[in-house]
Amino acid sequence: MISKTKSLISFQDLFAQAWKYYWQNFNRLMQLMLIAIPVGILGMIAVVGFISWDRVISLVLTNTVSIPMIGIAGSLIMIVSLMFLSSAIILGLVMKTAIFSMVLKKDSKSSFKQLWKLGREKYEAYFKAVFIADFFTLLWSLLLIIPGIIKGLQYSFAGLVALDKKTQSRDAFKESRRLITGRWWGVFWRLVLPTILFSVGTSVLAVIMGAQLGNKMDPTYGIVNSTAIFFLTPLFMAYIVELYLSLKKTR
Repeated sequence: MISKTKSLISFQDLFAQAWKYYWQNFNRLMQLMLIAIPVGILGMIAVVGFISWDRVISLVLTNTVSIPMIGIAGSLIMIVSLMFLSSAIILGLVMKTAIFSMVLKKDSKSSFKQLWKLGREKYEAYFKAVFIADFFTLLWSLLLIIPGIIKGLQYSFAGLVALDKKTQSRDAFKESRRLITGRWWGVFWRLVLPTILFSVGTSVLAVIMGAQLGNKMDPTYGIVNSTAIFFLTPLFMAYIVELYLSLKKTR
């Protein structure tokens, strides 16, 4: 693959543009990120439910309780757990779609209610494009790791294309590949470098606060990591959108 990085915006300019939008709209972005709190709570409840269901199955296998009674209880636990998990996934998708749509439109005026409505209206299109992209990436990865990485990057903007152009998933894939063609390496490093910096930054924060990074069960590590993710996720999303917009302009 031939890289044409000269036609791409520099990493510094990408970050500067993303930071500018992030800082100017910090309050509204944080309001949307607050949706992550119920997402996390619903997810934890679902996990507890699945653990309880596993315990129920163990009781059945050991003949500790009657099968009819435990069967009904187990079914109810599984259904409720799946409901909580589905709710968490949908809420997370709505939040992500709202933030991406906000940055794509360079929206600085819409209220939280308007952005929430926008997220609810568009999350299905975004989810469909991303799900299919991830599915095909997985299929390519089953062949060899390298083809999976190549195709994964080519499909990486399908979700944004679906939101930006309101197009079908198939057309979104074609457009995403078109944006990447001939510039694979340039785009690759512009995506990988921020990810590395984010990981390093999180680790540095954990060190400063005295976390034992080798022990993932350390509560300090979890708190620092979660806090960093909460505040930096919108910035990273803004960066991805800026990269996508620059690819559109220079294609």
